[in-house]
Amino acid sequence: MEEFDIFNNNKKYPDASQIFDLKVKSKEEIKDKCLFLIDTNALLIPYTVSSHGLEEIRNFFKKIIAEKRFFIPAQVAREFANNRPNKLTEVFQKLVRYRDGFQTPKLEEHPILQSTVEFDSLQSKKEDYDLALKRLREEVQNVIHVVENWNWDDPVSLTYKELFNKDLIIEHAIIEDKFKENLKYRYKHKIPPGYKDNSREDEGIGDLLIWETIIKIAKEKKQDIIFITGDNKADWKHRSEKKGLYPRFELTVEFKQKCDNKDLLLLELSEALKLFGISPETVKEVKSIEKEYEKIMKRKSVSSSNLASVGYDADKKILEIEFNHGGVYQYFDVPQDTYDELMAADSHGRYFVHNIKDDYEFNRLK
Repeated sequence: MEEFDIFNNNKKYPDASQIFDLKVKSKEEIKDKCLFLIDTNALLIPYTVSSHGLEEIRNFFKKIIAEKRFFIPAQVAREFANNRPNKLTEVFQKLVRYRDGFQTPKLEEHPILQSTVEFDSLQSKKEDYDLALKRLREEVQNVIHVVENWNWDDPVSLTYKELFNKDLIIEHAIIEDKFKENLKYRYKHKIPPGYKDNSREDEGIGDLLIWETIIKIAKEKKQDIIFITGDNKADWKHRSEKKGLYPRFELTVEFKQKCDNKDLLLLELSEALKLFGISPETVKEVKSIEKEYEKIMKRKSVSSSNLASVGYDADKKILEIEFNHGGVYQYFDVPQDTYDELMAADSHGRYFVHNIKDDYEFNRLK
């Protein structure tokens, strides 16, 4: 097992004088000349905005692309490819659940009322209601067919196809063994970013790949960077009261040291849109989506070789499970009894496999 490096702080802050002398320019100071890079979570937000919001986001991207100031780390593109199907299946799932939630109330026979005008009127209105409900189901089914027939030509994919060409995708060549060694050292010493993801199957290499790509672009272009991201975890930002405040000091120092004293700012997509004068309605819409992303169900840690933690929303009957490989899944329409039995089981993993895994619809959160 690798020993802890007691001189780790010296490596993080090789120039101690910089700690007191460090100055970071504001977003207003750099917005007109800096480069913009984007994270996967921000690329996925347009899947939950209105058509007007999507058009305004498109115009924002189009402007900074035309100015040659927008780039996408290759790792972000790959993560987007992994997560885009989840967004599309979420749309399909919600539509099917909406359609299946319609119920036709039964009107009981009341012979004693047959001769009344009021009961005749009620029966007529019931027939009108049933017909309207049938038509509504048919309309919902038509929309479902549209989603079913998407072949990576949904509105967001078409927008990105129009805007993002190969020159915007930045690969970062790595020597795998050297990269793994650096990854292990950073995780061992909790050097941001990404160490919060080290329990994943891929050991959470994504954030470090993106980080090194950001540094590569800043060094080559000799420009300040605004990284558009919704990642507010403690390995990217200092946090307080469940809120990400500002970039980790270690990230700021490392970026300045490696990029000729250039500045790095982390902005959520809503902040970037506001910075460029996008309408308050769209900024508000995107901000509300970002807040939803921040809502994390409270989960209890469990002792299991497969499951890391389990949460349950009794009102919505949603079971949320974090696995030891880092994935987080939500299972729908799970009864309270099933959750209670899972938590009481001698083997949480075995109970999950036999009673939950293939029995409930699910959605992968990460």
